[in-house]
Amino acid sequence: MNIDKHSAKVTEVNFTKTYPRFTLACDFKTNYLRTAIFGPSGSGKSTLLNCLSGFSTPDKGSIQINGAQVFSSTNNINIPPDKRRLGYILQNPSLFPHMNVKQNIYYALNLTPLDLRRFDIEKIIHILEIETLLEKNINSISGGQAQRVALARTLATSPSLLLLDEPWTGLEKRLVSTIINYIKTISSEFNLPLFFVSHDIEDVHNIANQVVVLNEGKISSIIDPMSLSMKNQSGEKHAQPNIINKINVKVKSPITSSNSSLLSTGQIEILCSPLNLNSGDETTVILNSKDIILCKGEIGDLAVENMIPVTIDDINHDKNTTLIKTNLDGQPLSIDIPKYTANTLALHKGLEIYLAIKSSNINLLI
Repeated sequence: MNIDKHSAKVTEVNFTKTYPRFTLACDFKTNYLRTAIFGPSGSGKSTLLNCLSGFSTPDKGSIQINGAQVFSSTNNINIPPDKRRLGYILQNPSLFPHMNVKQNIYYALNLTPLDLRRFDIEKIIHILEIETLLEKNINSISGGQAQRVALARTLATSPSLLLLDEPWTGLEKRLVSTIINYIKTISSEFNLPLFFVSHDIEDVHNIANQVVVLNEGKISSIIDPMSLSMKNQSGEKHAQPNIINKINVKVKSPITSSNSSLLSTGQIEILCSPLNLNSGDETTVILNSKDIILCKGEIGDLAVENMIPVTIDDINHDKNTTLIKTNLDGQPLSIDIPKYTANTLALHKGLEIYLAIKSSNINLLI
């Protein structure tokens, strides 16, 4: 995982957008600096960016970017794209061909009011290493150079959020690595949060602090980059990412006699490592599927702090994996296990089982 010393203000998304043959339903929040939107073609990645930018309008729901609400169907809010203070870079740099590099960059800078200019344009030009290109015509620079110029022009507007829709598509791998390094440097240097679309696991590993995985218009998981497995040894396909579950809870007791924090959702109680929170505080925990052990009976001498009784709501098998769906006080929770294990335990819909989870594996979603 790319650990960064900065965090961003909260961006919270909860909306649906329907087309004749496709519906995108997104519900997540993040304050990570760099968030990847990952998934196969047609999963809704670009639609998500378009809704964040304001170029597409959701049918219903709300969008809050860096703590400010830019869309709400309930409150009749829909801030236009040019007022959202976002930078949006597409696969085509779309630079002005009748201007040279410097004129392209300063055109954007001059359109930005003085009181909104947060970034030093000369520093941006230096970080992106385009000083020697400033007097060149757009048609005389390479594709990789054009992407750096497009990035500089976008940053000249001092955006509060950067949206990247695979701007390195079609470039040589060497150039992609260079551009990715520039993006990471800019993001950290100016504490600039960004969302970027990708279906390349290696790019996600190199950039992201967090990954939102889309599949057929829905969020299938929210995971860290290390959980997004690289290609299997045969190189035939990508392994399924670990499933991350989000559960909303309240702090029941900040510190117990066992030096743990006690959380609750309905009648379900969960012990975790001590938290710097107060009784009654609401928070969200993440439960990684790989950290959950399934038991058919409560085992007293198992070295875990949490033995949570649940009922299997649904069960689905594929070639090698079984997906178990259950819930904690009505909040959906999914666990993937080897199909062999599911068959050995004779798991089936309606069966009551226990989830064994160590308190150290209960983490906050931040």
